[in-house]
Parts: sequence; C-alpha cells; structure tokens
Amino acid sequence: MKVHYFLPVVLLLVSSAAIADPTARDETIAALVRATGLEEMLEQSRQQAREQAGQISDQMLQEVLKGANALTPDQNEAIASASRTFAQSCAETLDVKDAISAWSRFYAANLSDEELKQILAYYTSPVGRKDVAASQAALPQWQAHLAATNSMKMQAAIEKYVADLKQIVAKRGT
Repeated sequence: MKVHYFLPVVLLLVSSAAIADPTARDETIAALVRATGLEEMLEQSRQQAREQAGQISDQMLQEVLKGANALTPDQNEAIASASRTFAQSCAETLDVKDAISAWSRFYAANLSDEELKQILAYYTSPVGRKDVAASQAALPQWQAHLAATNSMKMQAAIEKYVADLKQIVAKRGT
C-alpha cells in the first residue's frame, strides 16, 4: 500500500530530472552565438547601414541644394551635423543585443538541448570555424551587392513614380 504513495513522488523526481536545465541551455545558445560570429556579423551590418545612410544623406543633400544660393559657413556646418546625426540614427536602428536575444529565442525554439550541442560542436570544429570565417568575409560584399542592386531598383522606381505624378498633374490642367 505504501508503494502507491511513493510512486507519484518518484515519477515527479524522474520527470524533474528529465527537464533541461535552462541555464545550461542559455549557456549553449550563448556559446553558439559566439561560435557563429553572430554579434560580429550584426556589427558589420550596423556599419553597412551607417555607410548606406551616409550615401543616402549625401544624395538627399544634393537634391536639397539644387538651385540653392550659396550657403554660409554656419549653414554648411549645420548641414554636415544634420547629415552625421541622420547617419548615426540609421545605424542605431539595429540594437545588436536585442537582435541577438531575439535570434536566440527564435533559433532555439524548435531545437532540443542535444541538437543545440551538436550544432555548437559543428561550429567549434575546424570546418565550422572555417564556415563562420567564410560567412563573415562574404557578408560585407554581399551587403554591398544587395545595397547596389536595391539602390538601382529604388532609383528606377522613384523615377517612374515622379514621371507618373508629373503625368497625372499634367492631365489635370487639360
């Protein structure tokens, strides 16, 4: 009869032991983030965003200054300061710590602790480290390619939009 009282306790202890240690899981995920170089790649993305924002700022400035009278030194400095602020604010849209936290949650959601350990073993192996190095080396080139491609497509879309608007406005007068 006493066996029936102990059975639920034993089952509870066994099931508790089977539940993964969240600290160990978090440590495995953090090690995976380090091993994959995720933080470095996000920092590269941030730098790329800063550079793109600077280019966009320069283009917008050129548009603003078309047909403008000569600027005073104070105006030139104010414009340069506004450009720097714009580029910095664009780069700050990516919060690296938040991005890593979100990636960790989303990535690990459907992986067991054992699978995470196996993936970590890959990324800490020689071929895994080579994979990470290749990804990090390719990232700036890939981002530059995407930015250039996107810029050309965006410019074409802007030109078409402006032409369409001009056509609509011209028809209004007729």
